[in-house]
Amino acid sequence: MDKTTIHHKLMARLLFLSYVAIRFLLGNRILAFNPYATYFFDTAFIVFISLIYKKDIPYKIYRNKIQLVEFPVIFIFGMAIFMLSQIFNWDIPVNFRHTESIIFLIIISPILEELLFRQSFIHIFKNILNNPWYIIITTALLFSLSHYYTNALNYPGTRQFIIFQTVYTFGLGIWLGWRYLKTKSILHVIILHFFLNLGFGIAGYLFAGAN
Repeated sequence: MDKTTIHHKLMARLLFLSYVAIRFLLGNRILAFNPYATYFFDTAFIVFISLIYKKDIPYKIYRNKIQLVEFPVIFIFGMAIFMLSQIFNWDIPVNFRHTESIIFLIIISPILEELLFRQSFIHIFKNILNNPWYIIITTALLFSLSHYYTNALNYPGTRQFIIFQTVYTFGLGIWLGWRYLKTKSILHVIILHFFLNLGFGIAGYLFAGAN
C-alpha cells in the first residue's frame, strides 16, 4: 500500500469519525443552540466533502425507461408506509398540515440526505472499504441510525413508528446506494427519495390531518 493510499484512508476515517462525534455525540448541544443547527452542520459537511472529493464525484443525468416504473413504485411505497403506520395506529412525528414540515419532508430532506448519505459518505467509504456492497450496507446503516437518533431525540412519544422507520430506511438506503453507484447520478436518487416522501406526505395529508 503506497503512501497516497494510506493518506486517503486516514483522511476518510478522520472525516467519518469527526462527523459521528459532532453530529451524534454532541447532538443535544447542537440542537440546544438552534433547532436548525444540525441541518446547517450537515450542509457544511456536504460542501466540505464535495470540495475534497470534487475530482471523484460524478455529476450525471440518468435517463432510462426503468424510471417510468421506478418513480411510481417508490411513490406507492411511500403511501404504503403511511397506511401501514395507520393500520397499527402508530403516531408519526410529522404534522401533515404544517407548511414548514411538508417543505422539509418533500424538498429539503431528499436533497440533503442524498447529498450526505449517498454522495458524501459513499465517497468517504470508497477510501476505506474495497467491496461496493460493504459501502452500500455501511452507508445504509448510517442512514437508518441517523433517522432513529434524530427522531428518538426529538419525538420520544413515537417510539413504534421510529423503530419501523429505522427498519425500512435501512432497506431504502441499500436500494438508493445501489442505484447511486449504478447510475452515478445523485439527481436520480434525489428524485427517488422525493417521490417516496411525496407519496408519504400526500397519504398523510389525505388521511391523517394535523397530528
